[in-house]
Formats: sequence, C-alpha cells, structure tokens
Amino acid sequence: RPDLRRVRLDEGRSINLALSLRGLSALESVGLKERVLARSVPMLGRTIHSDGGVAFQPYGSGDQRLHSISRHDLNATLLDAAERSGVTFEFGRRVDGYDFPHRRLSIDGRERRAPVVIAADGSASTLRREMKRLPGFECTESELDYGYQELLLPDSTALDRRSRGGRDRPADHAGRRVDVGPVRRGRRGAPHEPPGRAVPLRRQLAAGRHSPL
Repeated sequence: RPDLRRVRLDEGRSINLALSLRGLSALESVGLKERVLARSVPMLGRTIHSDGGVAFQPYGSGDQRLHSISRHDLNATLLDAAERSGVTFEFGRRVDGYDFPHRRLSIDGRERRAPVVIAADGSASTLRREMKRLPGFECTESELDYGYQELLLPDSTALDRRSRGGRDRPADHAGRRVDVGPVRRGRRGAPHEPPGRAVPLRRQLAAGRHSPL
C-alpha cells in the first residue's frame, strides 16, 4: 500500500474504530492519548431499532464511553509518531514469503535477513500461509457470508431544502454516514444492495437492523 498520508485513498465503507479504555491506555503510554481524543467523537451508547420500538443501550455506566475515530486519522497519527521515534517505513512493497528455518524475508523477489517479523498483513496474510507449512501448525479459515451497508442520514437543513424543492448539499456536508451490518450477501457473494448506495432508513428499520447512533 502507498503512504496514506501522501496519497488520497478511497476508504470505501471503512467503519470507524471505537476506542475503549484499553486502547486509550495504550495511546497514553506513548503520549498520544490527548492528540487522538481531539480527533475523536465520544459515543455514550447505541440506539437499537426493531419492530417493537426503539431502545437505547449505553456503552458503560456513569461517565464511561467509547470514542469513535476514523482509521485514516488514527493510522496517520501513529505513523507520524513512529517516524519521530526513528522507525523507517517502506511503502508500496509486497511480501512474497518467509523462510522460517533461515529467518529470511522475501520482498518484491529479493530476500533479506529478518530475525523478528510481526505478521500484520491482513486476512490474506502471506506470513500465515508460510506458517501453515510448518509441522504442527494448525489454523482454521472461513469466509463470512455477509458484509456491511452504508447509510446516509441527512441533517435537518438538508431535509428542509429537499422539502422546498432545493438541492441537497454534498454527502460530506449533508449528514452523517452510518455503517450498518451485517447485511447478508446475495448470489455470487454480492450484497443485496449495490455498494455505496444510500439505502432508505425505513427499509433498514423494517428489517430490524440496528444503527450505532
């Protein structure tokens, strides 16, 4: 992947991260807690919609809450802090494999010695594939049959403009985008609703799905 701080990436339907006390404690230990909190939104709880009505479920008691932050903002903050501490990043590279007996990592067809490797290369992990070849290593992999659907909830100003026959403002300013899931996939693994399409909220409520408001 390219450096997300230098290239504008299409995040698609990436769901915000919800930081709890454990995540905030880790950020505090490296001096980043206040910086991350300044870019986050506190969440006291969620509203559950069903055929029987609406119910609010708090995320904790008293002043306990979660903090929502975009993955891009959090990752950019962590990358900046790591570089300041002397970490060197190489973007746009592909890991081809890892020779466990000799501790050698292959990147873009060239090998280098790597005694310690942290396997954080996602669901299609090359490192996990190599580990599966080791004697005694066992793992189970299965593909999920559902995805997520994104909704656009217009604010009151956008709704007033629509009622007067005016144009809605762009999506980034007309309301909040809320990720709702899971949404069962249709044939060939495709979601029942086209990706990126704003699905009417009443359709989601009728289906008994919840929205983390």
